[in-house]
Amino acid sequence: MSSNLFVGIDIGSSKNVSVFLDDAGQRIGKALSFANNHEGAESFMVSLTQTAKSLMTTDISIGFESTGIYGCQLHFLLSSHPALANFNSKVYQLNPKQIRNFKKVYPDLSKTDNIDAFVIADNLRFGRLPQPASINYSYLSLQRLTRHRFHLMESIISEKTRLLTNLFLKFSNYSKDAPFFNIFGKTSSAVITEFCSPEQIASMPLEDLTAFIVEKGKIVSLHQ
Repeated sequence: MSSNLFVGIDIGSSKNVSVFLDDAGQRIGKALSFANNHEGAESFMVSLTQTAKSLMTTDISIGFESTGIYGCQLHFLLSSHPALANFNSKVYQLNPKQIRNFKKVYPDLSKTDNIDAFVIADNLRFGRLPQPASINYSYLSLQRLTRHRFHLMESIISEKTRLLTNLFLKFSNYSKDAPFFNIFGKTSSAVITEFCSPEQIASMPLEDLTAFIVEKGKIVSLHQ
């Protein structure tokens, strides 16, 4: 019988590896490898709850390193799975630097998924842990949306800068003279793409140039 069960999980892009330890730091069973997807997580939950029940465990501490997106789905499941409702379970996201430093007390250990999961579980057993990781789903959704929007804005700015660099080779004074309020607008884009040089624009009859701008900019003529 063990009142505590310590579960270390080494997260990978395609598979995860977990190790179970009891109060004394003894391994419980073999290391468990499972796919990093919903089906794999469900199979892990079956093994976890079966082990906890067989040991008459009351408290379960589960830890894994912060691995960005790779650990999100498993974290969601561990935080809300009904199978853990009968246990006092806590989920910890651990700083990889903390695990690396803790691993130094085991100089003879190799670098394998099995060993990393063991070190994480043993770190849970020794304590000095951060607050258990909780999930605010509303915040998480907003976080993903704002980060994606920020990425899109950075990409747009980068592409606009690249366009202006290439535009200088064709119309060196275009950005400086700013013939249009929005250099990336519909009319301006038509001028940039459909004329080969400033001389071609200058030699075009005024009536034709006006008609071109009206058409491309969808401007309603005052004479209509």
